[in-house]
Amino acid sequence: PDGVHAHRPKRTPPVLTRLAVHEASHAAARLYLGLGTITALSIDARHGGHVMAEIDEIRDHTEEHLTAHLAVILAGRAGEEEFIKTIGASGDGETEGSDLEQATRLAYAMETSMGFGQNMPLLFRQCSDWPEHLAKDSTLAEAVNRRLEAAYGAALKIVRKQESAITYLCSQLLKHGTLEGSELDHVTAHARKLIVE
Repeated sequence: PDGVHAHRPKRTPPVLTRLAVHEASHAAARLYLGLGTITALSIDARHGGHVMAEIDEIRDHTEEHLTAHLAVILAGRAGEEEFIKTIGASGDGETEGSDLEQATRLAYAMETSMGFGQNMPLLFRQCSDWPEHLAKDSTLAEAVNRRLEAAYGAALKIVRKQESAITYLCSQLLKHGTLEGSELDHVTAHARKLIVE
């Protein structure tokens, strides 16, 4: 094999399809919501796939903006549910850094330290051991979960609406494995044309 793909993990076609749908859904949601420029898109990573993006502009960290980020984080799972009809374990079974961990961490921060809490929004109460904080405070856990459920609902609506863009991005990921540079620019430019406003 060539040097680029020599270390590509061996995966079955159904696993590759799931990864492609997952990452294409993240990418389409990011394109639809205008959250940064995608700089890499891959299904070749050791623990699955990834979408790398750079922030184009610093925006106000409003609740609406952060909720849009939650939807992008959860869009991969939503794409699997919508197009494959089952959901695979997040990150090839890894939990640290998984989509669910990232989304929960952000929703937790929104509830405890950013002033958007549904209960006591002015009280800063973020803990360094945030999973334990959630495990011990069921009221807080329920508030964080409501935020996650709402963002997941938004992610499902986005992936349903952007099926054409996701199908295209998925096909390109299955063909190339990793998209970067001018090849990625060409693919994302075409995907943007398929985005439904």
